[in-house]
Amino acid sequence: MTPRQQQVLDVITAFRAKNGYSPTQVKLAEILGVSSPAILLHIRELVKIGALKSVGKKAIRINKEHPYTQRQYEVMSMFMGNPNACQKQIADLMGISAPSLCQHIKVLLGMRAIKVLPTESLRTTIQVTDPEVLARAAMSPPVSFQR
Repeated sequence: MTPRQQQVLDVITAFRAKNGYSPTQVKLAEILGVSSPAILLHIRELVKIGALKSVGKKAIRINKEHPYTQRQYEVMSMFMGNPNACQKQIADLMGISAPSLCQHIKVLLGMRAIKVLPTESLRTTIQVTDPEVLARAAMSPPVSFQR
């Protein structure tokens, strides 16, 4: 690994530790003071050598690291355990604001960890699609609540 690739990896690690998700290529380029195409080349090389892993179209993660924050696992667990609950109910149960839950949903959609399924009613259903999360949930049941 070149010193510059190590620097890119260090910035991704620090950003993820602070924010709970990886930076976009544009943000990474901004932090390092280089162009987006230059960052893309570094990311491709880091994926090639196994230091990073692509997840979905835009998301990246550090190899050998859990791809989700603890809160993101909690969000997915709540949706698995409460498939008919609305987002407001999930947010209330988790003790977070609805906009905060929406931000987690957006990140998880971008990572292709969940998908939104249309239903016949006005509600939508959030379905967890990540096999790792589904396997983890099989070992410990998702959190549910009684209405």
